[in-house]
Amino acid sequence: MTTVALTSPYSQHLKENPVRSHTSQIGDHQSIFKYVSLNSDMSWKHFENTISKCILAGTTNQALNDPFEISPCQIDDLDPQIIKNCHSFFDTQGFSKEVKPLAGDFENVHSYRDLAQSIIDTYVNNTHVISFSDKMDSPLLWAHYANSHQGACLHFIGRAFSSLPHRTGLVSYARQRPFLPLSLVIRLQIAIENSVHRDQRTALETEIDRSMFFTKPSDWAYEGEYRITYSTESGTPVEFDRAGLLEVIIGCRMPNEDEEKLKSMLRDNHSTVKVRRAKPSDRTFAVDVVAS
Repeated sequence: MTTVALTSPYSQHLKENPVRSHTSQIGDHQSIFKYVSLNSDMSWKHFENTISKCILAGTTNQALNDPFEISPCQIDDLDPQIIKNCHSFFDTQGFSKEVKPLAGDFENVHSYRDLAQSIIDTYVNNTHVISFSDKMDSPLLWAHYANSHQGACLHFIGRAFSSLPHRTGLVSYARQRPFLPLSLVIRLQIAIENSVHRDQRTALETEIDRSMFFTKPSDWAYEGEYRITYSTESGTPVEFDRAGLLEVIIGCRMPNEDEEKLKSMLRDNHSTVKVRRAKPSDRTFAVDVVAS
């Protein structure tokens, strides 16, 4: 972490405004699970790319099953003084700094409002989401995301994604839709375009991440979701460490021909991955995993 002299203006700022942490992450040795449907030629193609090329492709915002995704309540808090305050930062050495106006005169609130909306629209239109769960025994997840138990579940370990440059984090669940002040969007954009102190930029990015990408309605809490997001402007499908895919779990209703197809793909492309089978528990409503 960047060190700051105790006598710097930033040290006093830290005492009064502690740095916020990043979005909650998984550990390198924590298991996460990705359910796949395998009910179309496209889904099989994605599966083959996953095991042969070690890549995962995300889902667009428009294709996600929740219309509230990546759509926090926007709060227009912009006025000339707030816009001016957005341009005041601490530089990398911890000293106060004024930066060049981002969109003209501070009095021109309309131009800053349009800029903030343009940035939000870019986030919404260009962000792809890759979703995982922290559980492999949920009958709901198998039903919803693995083609009614006819698909499969990929078992990863956290270190497979530990070196990613993308936004990653555990989803939090709330009853209230998150709010997104337009001033936060403007402030982060200024931080991106200037040599702003890393801790300040981290705090801004964390707030944006939580409101836009990592908060969902409490109704979805059963998913225990961990997600990776990336922009199509700067990224391609996400690569992971080959050793981070531990096993593939076959759904209890997977047809025999699909099971043979899956095992053949693994033998040809990723022979070290174990294959296991899901089965309904004899005593509970959970899904057990046994040897294939």
